[in-house]
Amino acid sequence: MLTRTFRPVASILQPTRTLCMRSFATESTPAPELAATIPTTQPAEPAATAAPSEATRARIPYFVGKNKFNNFGVYHKNKRGGNLKTTEIKMVDGNIEALKQDLKASLRLESGDIAFNNTTRHLVVKGHKKPEVLNFLNNMGF
Repeated sequence: MLTRTFRPVASILQPTRTLCMRSFATESTPAPELAATIPTTQPAEPAATAAPSEATRARIPYFVGKNKFNNFGVYHKNKRGGNLKTTEIKMVDGNIEALKQDLKASLRLESGDIAFNNTTRHLVVKGHKKPEVLNFLNNMGF
């Protein structure tokens, strides 16, 4: 890099640009001609879901927890070179047999399609069924 004494003088003699601030009007209401075109209808109410009440949730003998991002621990797994597709449900507590029966009935699974791993405490479902499992868990009110 050149020292200050060897730099060309022409760069010092160029005029400098000044920035001017323009004031922008910050109105909270739209302009009158735009107000007529903005629809004023209220958004539709969300459809009622079949979520159980607080009393029903207290009677459910199992619990599926969420992670720190407030998401369920439901993951797709591929094994045997991608030929074996499974869905794992983590953070399962309580009566696992009742959860297996409810999942089997909800997802229309056979008895061999769902298993519980005692070592890792994960519920393993055959096939990639993450959206269906998440829908089941949300409808149960977890």
